[in-house]
Amino acid sequence: YFLLGGATDGCSVIFKKLHKKPCSVFFSGVACFYIFILYLILNPILTGNLFVYNSAIWPYAVIYGLVYALSAYASTVAFKCGPVGITSLLVTLGGLIPVLYNVIFLGEAVDLMFFLGIIFFVICLVLLNVDFSKKDKAKTKKKINVKWIIFAILATLSYGMSMVMQGIYKNDFTIATGLCLYENEFMMLGALVATVFLVGMSLIVERKNILDGIGQTIGCAGGVGVLSGFYTIAYLLLLGSSTVVHATIAPILLTISLLTCVVIGVVLFKEKYKLLQFIGMACGIAAVVFLSL
Repeated sequence: YFLLGGATDGCSVIFKKLHKKPCSVFFSGVACFYIFILYLILNPILTGNLFVYNSAIWPYAVIYGLVYALSAYASTVAFKCGPVGITSLLVTLGGLIPVLYNVIFLGEAVDLMFFLGIIFFVICLVLLNVDFSKKDKAKTKKKINVKWIIFAILATLSYGMSMVMQGIYKNDFTIATGLCLYENEFMMLGALVATVFLVGMSLIVERKNILDGIGQTIGCAGGVGVLSGFYTIAYLLLLGSSTVVHATIAPILLTISLLTCVVIGVVLFKEKYKLLQFIGMACGIAAVVFLSL
């Protein structure tokens, strides 16, 4: 499940890099719609039922869809108006929010291996996302502004909260009852809410660019949506496992995803990395090992 989730999320970078058009918010909305379609198709296969709705899950799904969409929108704005590397670092660090939630509010026990894993995870993110050259530092100082700070923090918090909402739903409806009847309906409704939010926002902020290369947008967003859907399936399955410490799930998945992105960048896009970034990759591998012990 860890490999499925991390690798599929990492592979989505291929479609993101292939997409060259300026309608990023619309792209995210279309990707969410593909997630909705994926769960609609998989629902009878995974559950044996076409629909087994329980209205009690609607608030969870709606909140999840809204914070997920807010994260996608806020990160898009932050990437456009601020330093890309630091923005990516902050948003990914949002994955630590469910870790804190599980430790503080659910009382999950942690040990030395857990703390070492988290430390190496953070070092990995910093070294892979931030360029420490003097030239980059100068650019970063010029780019940081109030708008970027607001949207970067918003993207980070909402990204983390979307993962927390999945955990809260899982605890209340799957682990508490021993049933998985409403899992796909939760994701379908959440994806549909996110689609409506993001497409609506794109009509406000990108309406002049939506039709420009719409075929490429729909095609690339389809790849991202399907792969993201499988990532979420893996995440939910791991949350339902009694053999995995839940506080370790998010950092392990994010690290595998990040390392997958690096491999794809080197092999397919001929990207070059510096010594510190290779050290970051080694720290990422160490993080996965420590968190898995």
